Amino acid sequence: MIAALIRLDLALLRRSKAFWLLMALLSAAAALALVSGLDWRARYLGAADAAREQVAADRQVLVQVYEGLDAGTRQPTNVDTYNGKTPFVPDPRDPYVAGF
Repeated sequence: MIAALIRLDLALLRRSKAFWLLMALLSAAAALALVSGLDWRARYLGAADAAREQVAADRQVLVQVYEGLDAGTRQPTNVDTYNGKTPFVPDPRDPYVAGF
């Protein structure tokens, strides 16, 4: 008896215009959510890649500065010989400084 009622209910739903309108709206909402999520993911990953590239470029500049300092062209940045008058530039090749 319950199965007959369920079959009757499903048959009535299939004939109902409101049911198909609801299904169309739910499908459109699901498609919009999927497209929006994919767009957000692409923007998020693009921003993360840009930040990673910027950090790598900044680190490369610091390496060049430090190599110039090591060559004696400027004030050395060794903590033991630092005089406190010039800006301190830590060694970017040091793993503890890589994220500073």
